[in-house]
Amino acid sequence: MATSTYAVAVSFDVPICISVASILSMSYLVVFFYSVIQILQLWLNGSKLSHRKRAFIRMVIFNLVRFVWYAMSSYHLLPENFDTTFVDVEYFSGLSQIADFTTWEVLTHFTFLWPTALLFTANSWILTNWLQLYQTEKLRQKMEPGHSGSLTPLQRRKKAEWKQKKFYLAHIITNLIIHTSVVLLASAHLPSPGPEYDSWNWFMLGFSPEAVLACICAVLLILMTFYCCRILTNLKLVKTSDSDKLKSHTIFTLMISGSLLIYYIQIILFQIYAIYNPVEPNSIQPDSLMIAHALLRAFELIHSVFLLTVLAFPSLSLRSPFPGKTRAITQDWLTNVLRDNGTIKSTTTVIAFSTVSLYGGCHFKVAKVSLTYSVEKPDDPHKTIVVKLLCWHKSIWERIFLYSKYLLGVMDKDCMYLKSYRIESLFYKSDSLDIIRGFHIPETYYNLNDVFNNRFGMVLQDLSKNHDGQPGGFTFDESKRILWAVAEFHAWNRKKKLSKKLAGWESAGYWTGSKCEANKSEVAACWDKVMRNFPELDLQDQYSCFGGLLQDKLKYLDSEFAILSSKKYRTLCHGDFKISNLFVKQPSPNHPDGKVYVIDFQWFGLGNGALDAVYFLYTSLRAEDLPRIPELLSHYYDGLVHFGVSDYPFQEFLHHANIILVDFCVFCICAKYSWMTMTDFKQYEQKVKDGLHLRSTVHMKLILADSYQLVHEWSKRSNPKIKAA
Repeated sequence: MATSTYAVAVSFDVPICISVASILSMSYLVVFFYSVIQILQLWLNGSKLSHRKRAFIRMVIFNLVRFVWYAMSSYHLLPENFDTTFVDVEYFSGLSQIADFTTWEVLTHFTFLWPTALLFTANSWILTNWLQLYQTEKLRQKMEPGHSGSLTPLQRRKKAEWKQKKFYLAHIITNLIIHTSVVLLASAHLPSPGPEYDSWNWFMLGFSPEAVLACICAVLLILMTFYCCRILTNLKLVKTSDSDKLKSHTIFTLMISGSLLIYYIQIILFQIYAIYNPVEPNSIQPDSLMIAHALLRAFELIHSVFLLTVLAFPSLSLRSPFPGKTRAITQDWLTNVLRDNGTIKSTTTVIAFSTVSLYGGCHFKVAKVSLTYSVEKPDDPHKTIVVKLLCWHKSIWERIFLYSKYLLGVMDKDCMYLKSYRIESLFYKSDSLDIIRGFHIPETYYNLNDVFNNRFGMVLQDLSKNHDGQPGGFTFDESKRILWAVAEFHAWNRKKKLSKKLAGWESAGYWTGSKCEANKSEVAACWDKVMRNFPELDLQDQYSCFGGLLQDKLKYLDSEFAILSSKKYRTLCHGDFKISNLFVKQPSPNHPDGKVYVIDFQWFGLGNGALDAVYFLYTSLRAEDLPRIPELLSHYYDGLVHFGVSDYPFQEFLHHANIILVDFCVFCICAKYSWMTMTDFKQYEQKVKDGLHLRSTVHMKLILADSYQLVHEWSKRSNPKIKAA
């Protein structure tokens, strides 16, 4: 039998062979776990692995197969030494009865050779990943304004795609050649037909199958790398490119390919060394061959660790990283988002943009983004978009702990907001469920919902060209149109249930149920703070004993609120139906009454439709029209009746509206007014932030006045001795 540099000769003492095999086995096991951790970490961070995923999977399999092979090699390290002299076939228990010894010998050869092929295919996918990134960057440069060329943008795109397809075809062919070679080489070393005939030396001319496979891989690796970097592309463009990602990707790819080529050359050189240093059969192998094998496997392990580490770099991702804030938005990210959604053509690129920060959404960073495309159209409706982003930067253990609480239904502040973000994300995907009636929602170009990683993002249609009622509030006529639209929505979804695809709160609204951050049971003490915070409003004289009256009616409020929220009156509600979330489009031939657009569905869920109507009227109506709230409330009720609600008497509806108003007043006192001053009102007014109840003392006083009158009347009914103030 020909000498090989695979490993120690089989005639070594058993303890030495077991030691070498065990060390190698444990080393590959450690690297296997390292590869699993790396790929899991990328997934947990929300990265899209693209072609890297295929390279990662091959490296995971590579280390696992090597570990199993050396773990089974207690008395041998060479595939050639797999025979009954050194390996007890009964070790495989019943497996030896299924197949003969030759079958297991071929399988052993294949198991030893396959990892060498896996290294090549992993590198091939890395080259494919690099080429796709290069073509994207090259195409972007070609489409920049002022670039001269005879090809149209569409022709350039097709040319780039054709180059990628040709390389992908070459990738498939080379991988097919490699794996076919593994199968043929694994089957080549069969028992010789006689002692005078050595089939191995006859077929391989003294070379081991691993050395032959290394020769094939080395040749194909050189051809693939040259084909990728020199023929289809030009590395000079990389050098002059302003893309740091492409530059780092190129360096990493060339380093990995060079390391793998050195590994294949080492296998070939060690095999040549073994041929010119033959050892007689049945004699002890020299220590140099054992060292050679150890060095070869050590380099293989180092290359594997290096490749896995580089693969985990974010710079190798084809997709632009998720921007945790508006300042991190990039042209590449915007281009990918709009292309994936089909908003812009694959031949169009975002070449410039500008942002203006907006206010909206709890914790969200919202910006209006004006775009410049490589192919401009005068009537392009997507020249401006709205980007809404949220990213909490927490450690992996914090995310696991928070996600566990979220799954268990623990509704602390963070979990509550996570649920609200997820509810909004799912709602924008629910238009196919046929729940949108009366009003419209913006077109959604991008919708990320990653609860575990605390990342949420949306790219939406820009509605700013429509009237938003800012800063003073909606007019009487606009309010009638809005209330009619939401009445249609409530009537259409009356008595409907939530589903998995349409998540929502069991009690719509950000202040209802257990979602309220403030403790409503302390309303009396909070009212005292409100009177101290707003001495200019003279609240003590106008609303005598208001805190005590509210405190006495808390149980009554809770019981009545539970009744009005029961299945009999339940519908789907927006939950935050205020001025900053509404837009009114002017009438058109197709929509003679105009359109009503609604955004921000974080507090969407089940509830009484009067919740949206009352909340809107006291937070979004302009000051001069506030006295007409009863008229507008009746208009909303007429809308319910018009759209088919026939089992809801007006007086019952009016009572429910009053309960909702007082409950909202309790929330405002405990969670808002007791912590605010006139300075806060002025700041909110300057920033045009939130509803008018937090930036207009006129609206604030109306909420307090109407609620005080209602509570006073309720108290008189239950206790006739109480006189009006």
